[in-house]
Amino acid sequence: MNKNIIVVGANQTGLVFAAFAKTAGFDVTVYEAKKQCDVAYDWTDDMVEETFEEVGMPLPPKEIYTRKRNWTFVPPEKGVLRGKVTSVIFKGIHYQILVQCGRYEIEIQSTAAPAMGDSIGLTIEPDGIHVMKKVFRVNQFTGVITKKNTVKFGDGEFECDVTQLYPGSHLDEEGYLITAKGEKLVLTDTEVNVEVGLQDITMSDNPDEGGAQGQIISLIYKSEYYRYIVRTENEEDYVLACEDLWNENDLVSLVIPPEKIKLTLKNPEETKL
Repeated sequence: MNKNIIVVGANQTGLVFAAFAKTAGFDVTVYEAKKQCDVAYDWTDDMVEETFEEVGMPLPPKEIYTRKRNWTFVPPEKGVLRGKVTSVIFKGIHYQILVQCGRYEIEIQSTAAPAMGDSIGLTIEPDGIHVMKKVFRVNQFTGVITKKNTVKFGDGEFECDVTQLYPGSHLDEEGYLITAKGEKLVLTDTEVNVEVGLQDITMSDNPDEGGAQGQIISLIYKSEYYRYIVRTENEEDYVLACEDLWNENDLVSLVIPPEKIKLTLKNPEETKL
């Protein structure tokens, strides 16, 4: 087998490939039209100093030699986080490294690769931290109580516990709400605020099982679960978390246990006696 390799272009890809090929025992020659001092030094990838040393090139000036990747792995005792390496995949220019830190999985891209199973520390530069909006954690709707003491919201109708609207209340045999003071209230058409957590909604392919129906318009894998957005016919959106994989555009029904639907009065001063 011919073990001679010619690399045309001393750019980042060419040099990294040349270094790996040389390590693998190939005879590598790199051709570059520019002078060595003019080669593209303005790299912003996660290049390490050893890469330049291996290919016999001087380090670029510090002001243009920057690290684009925010995460850097270090010995465990020097990291702000500690984790175990669960995956190392070479992607042509860099390694894709997965590190399990407790219940979270962190992805790192680097030209240096730890070994599978290594315990490593992780650091991040202050300018690599991006403050984002609060994560979406609860669905919020405006709903209406029906004469059956169910609640209509989000283009659907669900069983619920209406007694939470008035602490200490209960329903009599006729379905009227009796307050702690003994007042009899008619809740029909009472406007309420509705909250449902992401983990409290499940999907079913049985259209009669859930209180609302919709189509999956988005799914994102979140390491421990998939986050779905289900949109109803009248464009009401439900956001939910589920470990099972469904397909985008699937038509599903949405099931919410009554005890998981949180209700508060939209207008507490309005009551019907």
